[in-house]
Amino acid sequence: MKAPKRAMKYLKYGLTAAVVLGLAVAAFKYLQGGEVLAALRAFHGRYMPLMLLSALAALLLKSWRFQLLIQAVYRNISWKIPWKVFLAGQPALMLPGGAAAQVGLMKQAGADVGRSSAPVVTASLLDQTVLIVGSLLAALWFEPARTPVLISLAVIGLLALLLWWKPARAPIFRWARNRAARFKLGHSLDNFAKVMPTLMAPALLAATLGITLVSHLLKFSILVLAAWGLGVEASYGSLFLAFVVPSLLGRFTPLPAGIGVVDASMVGFLAVAAQLNTNQAAALVALFRVVMIFLPVVAGSVVYFLVWRGAREAADRTSMQPS
Repeated sequence: MKAPKRAMKYLKYGLTAAVVLGLAVAAFKYLQGGEVLAALRAFHGRYMPLMLLSALAALLLKSWRFQLLIQAVYRNISWKIPWKVFLAGQPALMLPGGAAAQVGLMKQAGADVGRSSAPVVTASLLDQTVLIVGSLLAALWFEPARTPVLISLAVIGLLALLLWWKPARAPIFRWARNRAARFKLGHSLDNFAKVMPTLMAPALLAATLGITLVSHLLKFSILVLAAWGLGVEASYGSLFLAFVVPSLLGRFTPLPAGIGVVDASMVGFLAVAAQLNTNQAAALVALFRVVMIFLPVVAGSVVYFLVWRGAREAADRTSMQPS
């Protein structure tokens, strides 16, 4: 078997394993345990369709955002490929480094690793930007949010300083280039650097930031609906605090999807800011996380196994010509 064919075969096996493992992790974490069952028993079911619709709308909006970012790099690509890539990669997000699955799926479709990595990184930066701004707003009104927000901002500020200050940036880039060359990815790293300015175009940034903001507001609405369904009395401000700060903190942990960290910090903030007891807070968080985590994972698994065609997505090579 030739090396390129062997590599694509291993890529297929790796992606399939990531999807299956991601689905298993989501099911093990969020479909067992007393918190979920207790929450469902106390929940008014009429709110569940609205929660699912909000989660689906947020997922579709982020798929659209990924399409815009990919099409900025590959102008002639069909909109179907980035949509399928984004959705099919959702289960892998339950694993450490799972975002790389989207790059692997784009590789199956004939895209360059470096070029397709840039939209994935940009999408993550957009999410972090919205969460940072939201956390700053929360910190203005809620004292419990100030310490974790300041810690997060300190980490972000340090990273930004290292990348901005040339004496610190040069060794980092040199190290990255050496690592990339070691794994024969030097060309991909160069392509990544070339396309990043394209993704920083003001019009594209404005559109994708707007989409990101709306998607996170939809996610927040799921928490509000869950509170209504459980009959929990909590102000919108306290719910917003419990949503945005833990979501930001979860992005600075090595744990996939912030499992454990987000859940525990949400319960803590709800107990402090909304004055909920532990059982109420745990039930609310369990319902929110089940909808937010499990729906995308299930939808992504369906897309991967029933819609994604693997290497056959690369049949139209002309669509992968760089813009």
